[in-house]
Amino acid sequence: MSDKTVYVIVPYETLSELTIQNLLESYITREGTDYGQNELTIDVKLSKAKRDLYNGSVIIVWNIITESFQILTPAEYKKLENMRNNSDSE
Repeated sequence: MSDKTVYVIVPYETLSELTIQNLLESYITREGTDYGQNELTIDVKLSKAKRDLYNGSVIIVWNIITESFQILTPAEYKKLENMRNNSDSE
């Protein structure tokens, strides 16, 4: 890791099922998480989040500065890294 590393992808395979469950529950219950017109139950949201994680539609990203995590699509992560890299070069 370079000195400029801020974000680290956390492979879900390295986490226990309980940790994955807790991370996803924390994420889906955050204020402002929007699931559209129809509000879904926690169980439905959790099932969808697990499916998305396991099929690679989303990834877990750890911010080593704020010591917090985000659930992002690979494209969102790439955009985040590009923005960070561009700001480093200025």
